[in-house]
Amino acid sequence: MVFIFPTIGGALTQTATTAINLLMIALLLDALHSARKMQFSRHRCSMIRTYALGLSVSPARMFIIATDRLFHIPFEASFTAPSIIGVALHVLTADYLIRRQQPLSL
Repeated sequence: MVFIFPTIGGALTQTATTAINLLMIALLLDALHSARKMQFSRHRCSMIRTYALGLSVSPARMFIIATDRLFHIPFEASFTAPSIIGVALHVLTADYLIRRQQPLSL
């Protein structure tokens, strides 16, 4: 969709969205490969990161709305920075959760 529909936020948003999509595909492939090799701890980590990336749109939207209401910056002008903050917040949280949990014992 990034290449077909016009992007809100311009080239930076298009580049970031493409990078996130490619990373999600790579993580899903890694999760599948790990599951087939019965490396379930690695599979779990890849799936947590994939899920975090997929849900990163939600906080980005909240940041965009907050930016509009607090600073009166319209949606189109404030799209890129809140989107990056939303992704970073989710990725860092997922990584924190992965690192603080004990390895799976099978």
